[in-house]
Amino acid sequence: MSAPTAKQVAEEEAERLLAAAKLNPNDGGPFRSLGHHYARAGDAQRAARCYQRAVTLDPDDAEAGEALCDLLDVEGKESLELAVCKEAAGKSPRAFWAFRRLGYLQVHQNKWSEAIQSLQHSIRGYPTCADLWEALGLAYHRLGMFTAAVKSYGRAIELDSSRVFALIESGNIQLMLGYFRKGVEQFRSALELAPHNHSAYFGLASALLAWSRHCVATGAFTWAANLLKEASEAAKVCSSLTGNLSCVWKLHADTQLALARCFPWEDGDIKWGMDEHTFKASVLEWRSTCLSAANGAKLSYQRALHLTPWEANIHIDTAVCLDLICTMEKNNSVDLIIWELPEKMSLGGLMLEPVNKDFWVTLGSVSSNQSLKQHSLIRALHLDMSLSEAWAYLGKIYRQSGHKQLARQAFDRARSIDPSLALPWAGMSAEDHNQYEAGAVNESYESCLRAVQILPLPEFQIGLGTIAARSGELLSPQVLMAVRQAVQRAPHYPESHNINGLVAEVRSDFQSAIASYQQAKFALDMMHRSKLDNRYPFVDVSLNLARSLFKAGLATDAARECEELKTKGLLNVDGLQIYAFALWKLGRHDEALSVSRNLAENLPSMKQESATGALGFICTLAYNITGTDSAALVIHTLPGQPSYNRELKFIISALDALQPNKRFQLPQLSMPPRLTSYEVMSEVHSNIALGKAIGGESNSCLGVEGGLSYLKKVLHMYPDCSLVRNHLGSLLLSGGDWTASHKAVRVTSLSHGHTSNRGLRSPHQIQACATVSCYATCISYPKFSFPTCEDQYLSQYNALCNLQRLVHQEPWNQDARYLLVLAIFQKAREEKYPKHISTILKRKQYMKCLQNRTNTEIGWVMLKQLESRCSLNPGSDEIEINLKECIERKGSNPSKWVSLFNLACAQSSMRAEDFAIAEKALAQACAEKDADSCVLFLNGAMNMEMARRYAAPQFITLAASSLRKAQQKSQATVPVVSLLLAQADGSLGSKAKWEKNLRLEWFSWPPELRPAELYFQMHLLASQSTAVGAPQQKQQFLLPETMQSPGAWLLRAIHQNPSCSRYWKALQQLVYV
Repeated sequence: MSAPTAKQVAEEEAERLLAAAKLNPNDGGPFRSLGHHYARAGDAQRAARCYQRAVTLDPDDAEAGEALCDLLDVEGKESLELAVCKEAAGKSPRAFWAFRRLGYLQVHQNKWSEAIQSLQHSIRGYPTCADLWEALGLAYHRLGMFTAAVKSYGRAIELDSSRVFALIESGNIQLMLGYFRKGVEQFRSALELAPHNHSAYFGLASALLAWSRHCVATGAFTWAANLLKEASEAAKVCSSLTGNLSCVWKLHADTQLALARCFPWEDGDIKWGMDEHTFKASVLEWRSTCLSAANGAKLSYQRALHLTPWEANIHIDTAVCLDLICTMEKNNSVDLIIWELPEKMSLGGLMLEPVNKDFWVTLGSVSSNQSLKQHSLIRALHLDMSLSEAWAYLGKIYRQSGHKQLARQAFDRARSIDPSLALPWAGMSAEDHNQYEAGAVNESYESCLRAVQILPLPEFQIGLGTIAARSGELLSPQVLMAVRQAVQRAPHYPESHNINGLVAEVRSDFQSAIASYQQAKFALDMMHRSKLDNRYPFVDVSLNLARSLFKAGLATDAARECEELKTKGLLNVDGLQIYAFALWKLGRHDEALSVSRNLAENLPSMKQESATGALGFICTLAYNITGTDSAALVIHTLPGQPSYNRELKFIISALDALQPNKRFQLPQLSMPPRLTSYEVMSEVHSNIALGKAIGGESNSCLGVEGGLSYLKKVLHMYPDCSLVRNHLGSLLLSGGDWTASHKAVRVTSLSHGHTSNRGLRSPHQIQACATVSCYATCISYPKFSFPTCEDQYLSQYNALCNLQRLVHQEPWNQDARYLLVLAIFQKAREEKYPKHISTILKRKQYMKCLQNRTNTEIGWVMLKQLESRCSLNPGSDEIEINLKECIERKGSNPSKWVSLFNLACAQSSMRAEDFAIAEKALAQACAEKDADSCVLFLNGAMNMEMARRYAAPQFITLAASSLRKAQQKSQATVPVVSLLLAQADGSLGSKAKWEKNLRLEWFSWPPELRPAELYFQMHLLASQSTAVGAPQQKQQFLLPETMQSPGAWLLRAIHQNPSCSRYWKALQQLVYV
């Protein structure tokens, strides 16, 4: 018989499935199988009807539902597929296949809200399906729910790390949220999976570009340049993958343009004393790099413009790029007929969008024609009167043309519309800087600082440094950062180097200041300006260089710089002062006096403030060269009733104090108070008081009484003057009055008014000296734990608080730290060294020792001990590292010192009750060769304590082993060792060893030092001895426990320590028995 054909088999299978379906028409299984049969046979319609029948009977049948939807999807019946899924989902909430398919269809139809509900429900049935999480993330993303989208994408990536789409979309969201670093990481991960994915390259370049802008805003220009280089490479690769795609070429141009704007000038290899050629080569290389990047941006913009000439934004970006190139090449033309390329490109954008207000502002900013500038900005304002950029540029034009009032009004209007725009703040700062009032200068500084914080342009930063030099804010960290950034962004500007030198000079970094001034001179030589334009900046820079050279101790170089200016006829009044001072330092006194006479000849033509300052300098120089007589001669040649400045008044009062015949009479003292400053008069009166003290009758010491009587009178005139009070307190401490310490404290303790640390001593020093003096003279009963002085000004809480505040304000001030330690020590001495103050003193002692370091091994071990005693948490392994270095350097025995160090660590942990760490440290100490008996003893004691605390019998064996080794290594019997060993042996069940070790413990103690616990243990041992039989009594007669009865031993223990409850309980049991 022949075998049945395939067709016959298929027909038989269909008949069996039909029969099964007829037997149980409510069972969906046969219909599902019948649908599979028809699908394999190619009968799609019958298969679909069978699948639909199966899904109708059982909506949870995922196999039939998916097969039905696949058939409908192939046939393109999307609406019918959607209806099937909705019907199944409506019948059963567990039809997760229907919700999943429905969610996919709704995502395909951009029905994001409905898709989120369907996908969330389907995830309950398929929680590990990466496709569902990715689709859910896309729905969240399209609805603007970025946080939920990032979480969904992240879950999809966790389930399947090869999800490139999820990585790219997650990176885009991170980029929109401002998390540039995370976005870059996502794009890089996507590129690792798909190296030729142009979307990942585009996203990476965009993220790096945005990240670089953030770095530029924070001043990290080198980092920003590196990011932009990587972004440019990514955009270049993307352009090679996509070909002629305009947005990619525009992105590449944006990265190149940003690189040209932020690429920093690195001066790390240029040191002080470098030559002009090196500086010029470095600056030219920087300029070439920036220009190359700008030209690359121009070419990419042209390529993008060629592909999409209808994009107006590309015209405007090209105009901005061309304007930057023209600025860097210094090719700005002022021809009114010829149109520049930036202007042409801006007009091209305006031809496409003539009503775009931002394009008109761009035309006004790039144009070199003043009329066209003004017309463009006014046209922009016609389109939008609230356009702050147009008002700001219009104010800049008015200021350049000399219309100050119109410029101020335009800047005010722009600043009121948009306070986050930098140009109006910078314009208002320039307007206020031209005024000479103190309030205007401060307002100018604040406005310029605001402009720099908004937009860190080098021009704004140089302006901030210039204003700070006038207002005395060069020490501000904001100014320091701004000036350093200006040097990096504009090294071809001599102003940036000059201001950088001023900042370094005011910080006493004279070597850096000299290098900056030299770089400013080199930059001046590189500028293409006329000789007349360069003359005045050259004089300023040269004078600054000479001054810094002199302050750095290079008087010869400073004099040479001034002589160079003198030969060119450019040495002004300030230069004469520096030149004279340098000559005096070099010992060329005659030349210095000659220069000072030349300076005196120029006094009538100088301003009043400058003239009085120069006159004070002449007096000081004459006094230092020829003495008081020459200075007196200069003073007497002054015109009648001069308007003395602060320095000159101070010099006159000092000369008056040093002259024994009192040849000067100060006209200031008879002047009305409104004509003399508070600070100047306090200094003058302080000098007079010192003069009276110097001119006293005693030749061996100061005449304190004369100065005291004068300062007391002055104090009535100036009761709030801190300088006068400081001098008065210092002179009081120098006198012989035993109550001077109390008076000095009362005089110098000011809670308001003018405060000053100047004088013979600061207020804190006076208070500290008075503290020691009061304790030494006013405490007659040292046995008391409190001071017996009635005037306890020095023990108040405010004294310590003031010193602590001073240390926090001036952490570099060693005198302040010394005074604080002295005050704490004095307080501890008065209170008989309480624990908390002693801990503070030990902590300060520890920090001082750690700072000074030590060259011996025992020193580092003791520092570890001191660390625990000072209650300090060990934050690093500095002591251990230094100990190992010391051992290697000196070639000592490492096992010995490491063992001692571990012992110190164990003791520290024991004080902190961290017994686990202590036991580990002791185990390491015992593991060393030839471990000391003390280490073994401590290890045994620690194991006993661990066994007691944690009820761990395994520690008893370890304790017995360590204690037995300690007992064997000890040359003499050591107390407590045998006692602990007896307890360990007793716990292990060895009665004989317990008795033996207790007897050894008895003989290891001197009779007068035996503790109560030892007597109690002898009581237990005697109780055991009384229980033995008569034959053994003769052998036990010589044992120590038989010397007394058990009750006598117990009474002796109670007598030694009556507070122990164990002894009393044992006595009760003994009495009852």
